[in-house]
Amino acid sequence: MNTWTHIAVSYTDGSMKFYINGALVKTWTDVKGPLLTAPQAVPLAIGQQLPKDVYNSTPTGGQATGYFDYYGPAYFKGQIDDIRLYNRALTDAEVQSIYTIEK
Repeated sequence: MNTWTHIAVSYTDGSMKFYINGALVKTWTDVKGPLLTAPQAVPLAIGQQLPKDVYNSTPTGGQATGYFDYYGPAYFKGQIDDIRLYNRALTDAEVQSIYTIEK
């Protein structure tokens, strides 16, 4: 509790990487299809439950995407700050550098 954590995710050419505090902790190499399937343009939503008709929950490459129908005690409790979106996947070294500079 009350601990700053740097989280980064990158996606390119069917590969997705997940980083915590600059360290690569998980790589998926079988990611297929679009990251989201939405019938229309929607605003970016972080930490918000969107209506079921906004996202299609059709499984993609064995993974369900979009709407997550879960109501329980595991909702995020905290603060989100300094969100960055890039038009390319960052390298492992770039993610590590951003973490080192920001911590």
